[in-house]
Amino acid sequence: MSKSTYNSGEKHYAWKGDNIGYHALHKWLRKNMPKPEECQGCNKKESLELANITGIYTRDFINYKYLCHKCHHILDGRDSNLIQYFGTPEQRSNATHKAWKTRKIEKK
Repeated sequence: MSKSTYNSGEKHYAWKGDNIGYHALHKWLRKNMPKPEECQGCNKKESLELANITGIYTRDFINYKYLCHKCHHILDGRDSNLIQYFGTPEQRSNATHKAWKTRKIEKK
């Protein structure tokens, strides 16, 4: 057994188990949890983010999925918050288009 293997993971003197910070936990999960080739929500081959699906932050893989950005937002409820405050993407596009058409250009 190599020295690095002997002192890694649970055998390391500074191992904290599940008593770990948010960013350190995600770093550990990205290193140890196998990453699929496609989103585990919609099966699209896009850039994937590690998403907590249960609200329980431990080292147990069952609490996490690799999701695309859109599925991650939907899971977290961030899409409904965006719609509540800023409207649907179509409404935002129409508002931007209206503002662009009615803007006045200042002459110098």
